Amino acid sequence: MKKSLLVLAVALLGLTSCKDQCHQTNVSRNLISKQISTADLRNNGVAIAGAKSLEKPGKIYVKGSYLFINEIKKGIHIIDNSDPNNPKNLSFLSILGNADMAVKGNMLYADSYTDFLVFDLSDPTQPKLLKRIENAFTSGMVEGVSWFSNANGMNPAMAPTQITDYDVELITSVIETDCEGNMNPWSNPWLVFDSFFNASSSFSASLSSSSSPNQGSGTGGSMARFAIVNNTLYAVTNQNMQLFDISQPQNPQKGNVVTLGWGIETIFPYQDRLYVGSTTGVHILSNADPNNPVRVATLSHVRACDPVVVHENHPTLRFGSKRSVVARLVTSLI
Repeated sequence: MKKSLLVLAVALLGLTSCKDQCHQTNVSRNLISKQISTADLRNNGVAIAGAKSLEKPGKIYVKGSYLFINEIKKGIHIIDNSDPNNPKNLSFLSILGNADMAVKGNMLYADSYTDFLVFDLSDPTQPKLLKRIENAFTSGMVEGVSWFSNANGMNPAMAPTQITDYDVELITSVIETDCEGNMNPWSNPWLVFDSFFNASSSFSASLSSSSSPNQGSGTGGSMARFAIVNNTLYAVTNQNMQLFDISQPQNPQKGNVVTLGWGIETIFPYQDRLYVGSTTGVHILSNADPNNPVRVATLSHVRACDPVVVHENHPTLRFGSKRSVVARLVTSLI
């Protein structure tokens, strides 16, 4: 009898110790605020450097035999891809706060936090800054982290003097689970908050061709916020679409602003439509009048990251790590 009780006690001890020994290691993000003056942005924000290795690559843009790869918030790598088996890293264009780019002819267009920049690429090893349109943007989002200028508050008409951005610090933590892989969500509330933003900051470098006659412009990926159609460059921010007239490629002019609603993430042009991805759906805009895009339909879905590419009336949407092709639902709309 005593032997049976001992065996039972050992068995019970094993069951209770299982809960104590089940843990899950997670990595969350801590945002550290930093301030950048617009004076410093404009005086010291651009530099030409020799080729350097990719450290934290972001978006990719293809123009002819060249690749343009963003180094997140730091600049653009220019790569000669004439021989795909042996790409040559030509130069690095250092641009503070850069996240997006587009190319038409020999002109490279890029953002630098609040400003819109134009570079001459006649010599890809020595790009030249031709023009800066100041205060083209008041806010933005990179990898799920927003930045904003002090003109984005009570008085948006004021010229910004300061930009607030955040560095991301990764924090590793160990969470107790129920041995089934399910953690107590309130044991680390920041982890829950952080996972929400991680879901909306997925990176995609997949490329898809647009059949629009872009007169020498290149092709962006499914996460692009810049798109060129003929003589207009469209740049989407968190809630707006800013237009630029590039009929004179070296001397673009700031155009209309189209309000789209909060949570805007990406843009993809196809034929006479613009497909704008947001955290809650896809906005389809008619581009019949390039200077005044008009929303003609919206496809809504649950909140998720929403890169969009389109081919032959079949938009491809990606929700987090999953892909789904939506054809019949929107073919009638496009």
